[in-house]
Amino acid sequence: MKTQWIVFSPFLIAASLLGLGLVSTSLDTEGKEIQQLAESRYRAEARSLFEGDMMSATQGLATQRYQSGSCVYVGNGVELKEGQVYQLANNTCVADGYGRTGLIGSNGAVGQLATTQDRQVIQQFLGW
Repeated sequence: MKTQWIVFSPFLIAASLLGLGLVSTSLDTEGKEIQQLAESRYRAEARSLFEGDMMSATQGLATQRYQSGSCVYVGNGVELKEGQVYQLANNTCVADGYGRTGLIGSNGAVGQLATTQDRQVIQQFLGW
């Protein structure tokens, strides 16, 4: 029986290893990209749920304020904004005709804004 020796050149071995390394690196990069996309999607979904919960909570709070009978109308065609100053007592509830409510702080500025889109509640508050 005749024995054959296969001789590999150092260049051929290096090229093979380099090729394997590039494939491995490529797969690793794709895996990281997929993982980053999944994490990004998860964060976006979580943020959306949180924002939806917050929006729902502020809508409920604004509706309660409108229906409380103790909010002062300060709109007069102007939208209520955070930081506006009124000469009203601390913790006075204020509201406009656009669905926004807030509380007067110790410095007279509006804070703790809450908004509703419930036109019926807003119109009732305005006496329509």
